[in-house]
Amino acid sequence: MNMMRKVLIWVPFFLLFWPACKKNDTVTSFPYQNLAVIGGVNPCEYACIVNCPCACDDLYFHFTDSTYSANIPVDNPQIFQFPKNSSPPYRVKVNWTNTTRCGTFAIKITAYTFY
Repeated sequence: MNMMRKVLIWVPFFLLFWPACKKNDTVTSFPYQNLAVIGGVNPCEYACIVNCPCACDDLYFHFTDSTYSANIPVDNPQIFQFPKNSSPPYRVKVNWTNTTRCGTFAIKITAYTFY
């Protein structure tokens, strides 16, 4: 009877704290804001003097799950580590924040995964 009482005391304690142990999920279960496609790197036909709104060496990037499907300037394209032995288009899930580039809408990628 004494052992049963100990079990009944400890079981609710473990059940209370057990869900708190599952906070370190993998990045793959991380919710992303949007789906997007990277069509490649925009080669320059002329030299860029200012990065306003010139997009030399910028990415061809657009959302695929939004009504806004125009090419979007990405302020930190170096964040992407493209898979070896693959070529555009790259499909990505992204988190991002609004930025501006010379008064034009642009984004900064804060997290991504290829899918």
